[in-house]
Amino acid sequence: MTGVSGGTATHPEFVVTVTDTDGPAKPHSPSPNERSTFNGNDTSLLPSNKGNIPLRRFLRQHEISHHGQRHYWTDKLIRHLMTREQVENELSRSEYNKIKDQAKKAYVDIVCPPEGSSTSETYFKIFAILVLIEQVEAFDGFVRDRVCDQSLPLVPMKGPCGEEELCLEANPESPLNCCTKWKDSDKIAFERTQWGVLTPYFDLKKDGSCKEFDLRPDTILPWKVLPGDVMSGAYGDVYRVEIHPTSHGFSQVLRGMKLSESILAIKKPHKKNEDHFRREFEHLQRFSGRQNPHLVTTLGAFKFQDRWNFIFPSADYDLDTYMSEKHPAPPPWEWDTVCWASEQLHGLMGALDTIHNPVHLHHNPVKLYGRHGDLKLDNVLCFQSSATKWKMLVITDFGHSASHRDTSRSNIPGKEVPGVPGYRPPECDIEGGTVSRAFDIWTLGCLFLEFVTWLLGGKELVEWFNEKRTTLFYTGIKNNVFYQLRRADEGGTTYVVQVKPEVTEWIGNLRNHQNCSRFIHDILSLIEMEMIVVLEANRQRSSSGMLQMRLQEIRQRCENDKAYALNGCPELKGPEYGPAVEVTLNEMARHLIGDYGSALPLHEGLANRAMSEMQLRDLGDS
Repeated sequence: MTGVSGGTATHPEFVVTVTDTDGPAKPHSPSPNERSTFNGNDTSLLPSNKGNIPLRRFLRQHEISHHGQRHYWTDKLIRHLMTREQVENELSRSEYNKIKDQAKKAYVDIVCPPEGSSTSETYFKIFAILVLIEQVEAFDGFVRDRVCDQSLPLVPMKGPCGEEELCLEANPESPLNCCTKWKDSDKIAFERTQWGVLTPYFDLKKDGSCKEFDLRPDTILPWKVLPGDVMSGAYGDVYRVEIHPTSHGFSQVLRGMKLSESILAIKKPHKKNEDHFRREFEHLQRFSGRQNPHLVTTLGAFKFQDRWNFIFPSADYDLDTYMSEKHPAPPPWEWDTVCWASEQLHGLMGALDTIHNPVHLHHNPVKLYGRHGDLKLDNVLCFQSSATKWKMLVITDFGHSASHRDTSRSNIPGKEVPGVPGYRPPECDIEGGTVSRAFDIWTLGCLFLEFVTWLLGGKELVEWFNEKRTTLFYTGIKNNVFYQLRRADEGGTTYVVQVKPEVTEWIGNLRNHQNCSRFIHDILSLIEMEMIVVLEANRQRSSSGMLQMRLQEIRQRCENDKAYALNGCPELKGPEYGPAVEVTLNEMARHLIGDYGSALPLHEGLANRAMSEMQLRDLGDS
């Protein structure tokens, strides 16, 4: 899951610290005239150094402080604080009388080059570090040896007599002459202080796609983790951070989504698996909010301390949390509510079709087709919509996703992929079954049915549905999957699969609900007849493209016909149970069924013929 609760936020106030010219900085609650705030990327709210206080103290006064973290200055912040005027004023102080005036003028031009000049080497970070550790007199040596900002970070080493030395990263065994005469404490201070001015700046490529950032282990991350918001999933943890707005270039994207520019979500995988990261990152870039607003927008990825992390906009919460905790009561049965629901169902199907049939990738010589593989309530995020009081639903978490060529997009055996708990489709247990695009249709159908249940009766009705369909599975353990397995003969050598009667009966119960309008009837028909369908030789689930078109028609009718959307027309009739399909179980299912197989109820009545193994393998090509 890639979203965590928290809601939208205003631009944060980052606490600064004020120190005397000597001694370490101590956090405190600033008075109004000391507080440093940022609105987006606007640094104009920062006060200038009108009092002409020492530059070291001015920098310390406006360092960024997060509880329990080292202090830092973003690149944009330090450039704002350390202007030509500030550098000139600093060098005019009596403590620098040993530096000749001509050299001081040269220092200013090197630290803050005149407008219009260009150089590949900059020195404003070197100068800031030297100011902070009170070694400005050594600046000339850094310039002479061309140890510039681009040389950072300098790396420490031990000399032959155990003395501290600083070296270039490219030449870690050769001490730098510019600081070799320093005390060990000064060299240690430089090495520690440099990380405060080397915080990363996260942004997008010029074409709007994601960048990867490989961060050094000592990097200070320019954010604070918000307490109590870590969400742990099967494959990683997601937590919300408050990022300093001058340390990223995502503002335009976030403003377009009506989201805070200072709150992001970070996903940290449990395992240090480069291949898994590459696969998920590839899919996040291929299928994102740039192609469909109901797909999660990935902002970037960074490697920190040998582990890759993803950066996302921060959602309010996932759909499971929204339905069970944030909005457990059924929503008011009003026209705008129903129109919102129809829009979200259509949008989610459209997002899935973008994955299944990515026309934006079909300009490539080899056409690619995708699948998600893990659709469930907590992999749908809720963002605050700018057009309504309701949430915008967005598909996330591509950890199980895959893209395949035209000839091989469905050849992954279902038995090798863990089924989505509760939403697990029957082909996970069938010989020749594959994780295909049809797999996603079944799981999204299960999600849609729970969503419609919540729409009509809130959390209480969803829990009742869960209880009703929780029955004894073929493993001898109760679970809430949407299908059942039965013996086809007395010997227990063949089996049939069928949509659970409890699911079919539940759909019938919803059709008899007082608020079941023609809109709800049409959605239930789509779910029952085209999505939650056991595959058989002469019957498949509908494609995402076909379902998207039908949901678009339903949505348009909903928006144009209030009576269609709202007026209840309950129907009370006996359930029409889905057909039983005779199947051959795969090796894993045969192993799991164990001794319980003979205890499974015997199916009575006819059973349809299952898809052949070849049909199942070719399922994605249909």
